[in-house]
Amino acid sequence: MPSSPNVPRLKKMLEGFTMPSVTATTVTATSGTCNTQLTTLSSSFTGPATVTGTGLETCQFTATTDIPVGTGDTSFPTLTIPAGAMITDMGFQFVTQCTLDSTSTVSVKVGSAASGSQWISAKQLSTAGENIPVGTVASVALGTKVQSGGTALAFVDGQFLHVTTSDTVHATATVGTADLTSGGSGRFYVKYTILK
Repeated sequence: MPSSPNVPRLKKMLEGFTMPSVTATTVTATSGTCNTQLTTLSSSFTGPATVTGTGLETCQFTATTDIPVGTGDTSFPTLTIPAGAMITDMGFQFVTQCTLDSTSTVSVKVGSAASGSQWISAKQLSTAGENIPVGTVASVALGTKVQSGGTALAFVDGQFLHVTTSDTVHATATVGTADLTSGGSGRFYVKYTILK
């Protein structure tokens, strides 16, 4: 196949794509009538990636956080979303089971300040005594609950979901009424797309 006159321009463009820790490693270009397409671009990232390109969607998540046996609040590590981000989902994934006593409960909330609930007001994830199994996910966008008796997560009506300056997201889990039989662990995540 004859070489397209656009191949050198494509290679030059991809040189600009190579940055510290991000490298375009495999590129396959095919040409048609006055049309050059990038058909394969393979990249690998080590560690969390922050996406800031307009129209791209990304998901940030916390480290696995223990939810202890005793009643009270547990704060997940904070996440920072960049300026121009529009939040599309927030949720919690349970890495290990929370075993509830017959009267204990687990609730979650998410805000823009420590222990806040500006984005998601406190929602009880299961009825009293109903365990939260490993691998379950409570998600606003998916509408999933960790137990049939629990409350689905929802964004607070009227709350801004598009941030014009970077913002910090605080997630909190609360063990209420009585101690858990055994603590569990989970991760909080926020998904967003950049509008700018």
